[in-house]
Amino acid sequence: MAENIPNLGHSRLLRFLYIGSETNCYIPGDRKLTLENIHCIDSSSQEAAVKEIIRVAKEGSSVYPDALPFALAVCSQSQNMKVKQAAYSALKEACPTASELFSFVHFAEEVSKPTTGWGRSRRTAVANWYKTDPKRLAALITRVMSHRGWSHKDLFRLVHLKTENKGLAALYKYITHGYEAAEKEFGVADASPQVKDVLEYLKAVHELKHTADEQKAARLIEMHDLNFEHIPTPMLKSKEIWLCLIHRLPVQVLLSQLPRLHRLGFLKHKSPVLKPILERLNSDSTMNDGHLGPLQTFIIAKQLETLQKNPVDKTVLQTYSKLSQLDDTLQTLHLASFKMVPSTGKRYLVAVDVRNSMVHGKKTLGCRYVSPADAACLILMALSRAESGKVTALAFSKDGLKDIEINNKMTHNDFFRRLRETPMGPVNVAAPLQWAQEKKKTFDVILVCTANQIQSGDVHPADAFKEYRLNLKLPQARFIVCAFSSGEFSLAPPDEPGMLDIAGFSEKVLQVIQDFARGVF
Repeated sequence: MAENIPNLGHSRLLRFLYIGSETNCYIPGDRKLTLENIHCIDSSSQEAAVKEIIRVAKEGSSVYPDALPFALAVCSQSQNMKVKQAAYSALKEACPTASELFSFVHFAEEVSKPTTGWGRSRRTAVANWYKTDPKRLAALITRVMSHRGWSHKDLFRLVHLKTENKGLAALYKYITHGYEAAEKEFGVADASPQVKDVLEYLKAVHELKHTADEQKAARLIEMHDLNFEHIPTPMLKSKEIWLCLIHRLPVQVLLSQLPRLHRLGFLKHKSPVLKPILERLNSDSTMNDGHLGPLQTFIIAKQLETLQKNPVDKTVLQTYSKLSQLDDTLQTLHLASFKMVPSTGKRYLVAVDVRNSMVHGKKTLGCRYVSPADAACLILMALSRAESGKVTALAFSKDGLKDIEINNKMTHNDFFRRLRETPMGPVNVAAPLQWAQEKKKTFDVILVCTANQIQSGDVHPADAFKEYRLNLKLPQARFIVCAFSSGEFSLAPPDEPGMLDIAGFSEKVLQVIQDFARGVF
């Protein structure tokens, strides 16, 4: 725990850095951040807050990346010069990408109002961000040229950056005047190897942006290891480009692009693009990729299934079989991804709503391709496999809470069938806590999965949770309510760090549940 931050304030800060809100409610998706969103950083906690921002940035565990540049921007406006300097000194470490730099600048201007806040400290910090290895900087600045209304050229006008390093000087000329000007000034015969290397890279990026020759574009991507963000959108309609990209892209990015490839007609049976995609997705390295999770693989498969049934462009409608090669591959990859879910070592009680609204009601907020019932089954399946023998599952049946007797061999369909076979009953969010207390069952995490957050019964869940922890001597227990079709709700009291509400669904929800279970935030 960071020093100098009271427990409650520290808890709120961690929540903000990890989920983008200091309240007890995680809402997947983007939202506007303002000073009204964050009260946990004040004069007594700013110095320690900067250290926490750096730590979380290094871990890369935040599910709401904008939270870090926003919190750092708040700290950079401190009246304490030591804190201000610490925040600006942390800029390069806390905001290592160009998009994060632009976000920081945007937020810093917002929290500085009515002034712009462009004093010497900010100018120096932004200038220092651009002082790094020239080849690395070339890749960073060309991948993201602008964001949030800011560009590298805008920042250079403000910081008046100068350098003795010729490689960096060539990059700075490129930013302010374009490739031709950089090549004209620095592409001299006696240029150093570093300058030549930088100019060669910039030339490749420049030519990729301006060529209509697909084969030339593919060669540039391969020869100079250009990134997906470098590729102009029109080029992403090219089979040649995709044949080049399939084995180069991170598998998470490739998966996220499958809907685009479907719309282009590149996933049909005889397409030259389909075979290498299947080879990549079926490879051992992909099957064992630790960055893939079962929620992401399931969501992509469901999205493709929806597109196959209701194509946007009728001209690319193909004849698909439910047992097509791609469907089989995605299912295999989905099952393999469960092996990548880490164990928290915690004991879980999961209570699931089995009413019709879980299947036939509103879709999950933030993920329209997945029903609330699917979301609950995914979480149950992931936890039961990661925490073998430590997960108990209950259903809200017409006769009260019913143990549905799960095991770590059950498939998604098994879970779905088991829930649908249970006679539906009302949802009392406090009931699982009361059930566990009556049975004297000790759990580290009690999780409720429902479509819409509903409070019924005479006891508020927060009171039932306090009583459960006290009577069973479980001070570190956690209580989570997932309402997959609900907007923001506030079941968890703001002064109760052991409770978390989740409104909606995304591929990050399982990570949020497990991180909260482990006490990460």
